[in-house]
Amino acid sequence: MSEPSTDTGATDPLGRIRLLGDLKTLDELCVSSPVLLTIAQSFLPRSKKLLPIFKEVASELFASGSNVVCAQIDPNEKINLEGRFDRRSWGFPTIVLCRGPHDIKPYRGPHRKNDILAFVERQTTPDVTNLHSSTALDELRKKQDTVVVAYLNPEDQRAHDSFAAAAKDLKDDAVFCISSIPDATDGPSSPSVVVYKNLPEHEEKLELSNIPNVDAIREFVKISAQPLITELLPELHEGTFQLSLPIGYIFVSSPEQQAEAALNFLPVARKYRHRVHFYTVNTTQFIDLTESMHFDSDRRPAFALRYPGRNYPYPLNLNSQQEDSQSGVTPDEVDSHVERFLAGKLQPAIKSQPIPETQTGPIVEVVGLSYDDIVLDPKKDVLVEFYTPWCGPCKALLPAYEQLAAAYAADDRARDLVTIAKVECDGNDVPDTDILGFPWFKLYPAGKKDKPVRYDGLEWNVDGWARFIAEDGSHGVELLKGSGV
Repeated sequence: MSEPSTDTGATDPLGRIRLLGDLKTLDELCVSSPVLLTIAQSFLPRSKKLLPIFKEVASELFASGSNVVCAQIDPNEKINLEGRFDRRSWGFPTIVLCRGPHDIKPYRGPHRKNDILAFVERQTTPDVTNLHSSTALDELRKKQDTVVVAYLNPEDQRAHDSFAAAAKDLKDDAVFCISSIPDATDGPSSPSVVVYKNLPEHEEKLELSNIPNVDAIREFVKISAQPLITELLPELHEGTFQLSLPIGYIFVSSPEQQAEAALNFLPVARKYRHRVHFYTVNTTQFIDLTESMHFDSDRRPAFALRYPGRNYPYPLNLNSQQEDSQSGVTPDEVDSHVERFLAGKLQPAIKSQPIPETQTGPIVEVVGLSYDDIVLDPKKDVLVEFYTPWCGPCKALLPAYEQLAAAYAADDRARDLVTIAKVECDGNDVPDTDILGFPWFKLYPAGKKDKPVRYDGLEWNVDGWARFIAEDGSHGVELLKGSGV
């Protein structure tokens, strides 16, 4: 692949992208113009798919007269990123809009030209613009999927301030406008906030009467801007873990079935729009995710739910003798499943090894079905090692980890306050969604189980782990001399 040129005056589309060799050059560019930057390792498959799209974006921005400069950094060239960008982005193509070293806005949407261009427009225009006519609204909706309009009394400064604060936080999701003349846009009576959505499968207008505080506006817009059914793409997957609502996955086996499912299940998605986020998932792209749902057949479409931040699935498994593997779940069956899920009448499908009848060593063995009882024990600081049988470093660290567990077990005071545990992740489901490699150590402090702390110290030994438990655990337990350390 040809290297992007640094000659911004070139007519070839490749010349619209600056290939940066250091962050100093990036900072110099940001002095005069915003920089749309992709951090992509050119040899990776996902980067190879993104870079041609990014070149189209660069060419269109140039043709439109935009002052936004497009640039690329390839971490494979051993460029020092100085901790400015998340290290995870090295293995996955990332797009950010930079205005300076401390003004970096990540793009978290689909890697599609029009979506990226819409993001750039949202980020390079004022947080809130004035809307004077229905024609202006129509033109705006042709370029943006979601437009939020506040119909306000010009003298209501409190409402204006609340709306402006929400707009500043949510520029990723929509374009925000204010209309002080409702009749000009055929809008509702003041004051109100309306979310206009213009999506391929439907178009609707949602109204929020009166103007509450900024948090209420933010929550309303955040949920309302979400499409009723979203196509899950690799670049969107990690972001689903941060959603505030449960996730409903509709698994399909082809693009054609995906388009059909997006229409067939739309009434169900609309019914639960403020209670569940729905995604269509192509199983050929998400093999691991599909397998993690524990479906009892290969029928498609299939359906499963998850709570945000919890890795346990709630699959819709039909106890049917039907042998036709092509006949999947129906909208009515999904509707019933979601209703029971929201009513707390379903149990998750948890893969688990048998619960040990007795603990044979100093390390407490955790399995899927005993995870909550041991790890989430509210009275104890619990250090957990997440490991797999095939992990070489896990095997190498085992003697030291056993020594740590034995030291706490031998300390009369510490044994009642601290548990040293491990869980084998090939044979057991765990609720954690942030286990990115093995071994992975996390401390679950007593009374703060919702705020576990990852061990990122350099000392993978008894002293390092013990210091971590003492400093980050709720009990502050320090091992006494003679405890085996």
